[in-house]
Amino acid sequence: MNNPSSTDLIPPRWPVRVFYIMSLVSLPLYFMVCGCLLGLRSVSKAYNTTFYTILLQHCIIDIIAMCFSLLINIQKYFVTIRQFLLDYQEYFVAAGELLFQGVLKGA
Repeated sequence: MNNPSSTDLIPPRWPVRVFYIMSLVSLPLYFMVCGCLLGLRSVSKAYNTTFYTILLQHCIIDIIAMCFSLLINIQKYFVTIRQFLLDYQEYFVAAGELLFQGVLKGA
């Protein structure tokens, strides 16, 4: 059998970089769409329907989920946060973060 080297076990970094780039591009767009929908609701009755209410709710949840996902992914670059998660691993703090992230994403 082949013995894998330590570099074979390191996951690639490009998916995380793509996520950061996509988030940085799409977050301002989400804020703009949410702001436009809120502004149009006060001006026109057509935007006070159930469809636009549900669309606005999804927009808000997407913004919250993207922000939490960015925060959770950025945390792993700070030594103090990694040490905190390592010190309190018997309390399943890191698992709780991932569970909370999955709940926000709807998984």
